[in-house]
Amino acid sequence: PGNDYNQSQAQHPDTKSTLWCPQVDQLTALGIGMNPTGDTLHSIEHRLAAAVKHFWARKRQLLCNKIPVNMRIKRFYQTVGRTLLWGAGGWTMTSYLAARLESFELSYLRRILGIRRSADESFIDYLKRSASRIRRIIHSLEIPSLVQQVFSLMHGWSGHVARLDSGEVMARALNWKGVSW
Repeated sequence: PGNDYNQSQAQHPDTKSTLWCPQVDQLTALGIGMNPTGDTLHSIEHRLAAAVKHFWARKRQLLCNKIPVNMRIKRFYQTVGRTLLWGAGGWTMTSYLAARLESFELSYLRRILGIRRSADESFIDYLKRSASRIRRIIHSLEIPSLVQQVFSLMHGWSGHVARLDSGEVMARALNWKGVSW
């Protein structure tokens, strides 16, 4: 009471005392972003921000020309990629989100590779040329793109849920159908 933000109240079942909980638009817990609608965008934006921080914390390793480029790219996926994909198995992928992830990936790999735009080159030609070169290198290193990794994680989680014994609490919770179903 007395706060200027929305609150909801609930009675604690054991003590019969009233609990006040602030209502928030977004919540981040255990590195995963959540919002009331269950939208994946907030979670992905949170993970992208964490990945950017991680990239700049490792800037000296990832941008050092003395380190072979294949090692720098592998390190990018092992560190920044894993930071980004934390909790990705539960994301709902859309074409917009896939494009957002691909844009992030290509942007930071351009920095690692030191791909620059020539003076007489249009920006679109630069993006096409750099994306083509990056994809060739990634393919030669046999590293799946971040979007491919997200789909792999999503399908891995789905398989885990499908294999659950029907008597387990988690399986019952995931298969529960309320009155509105």
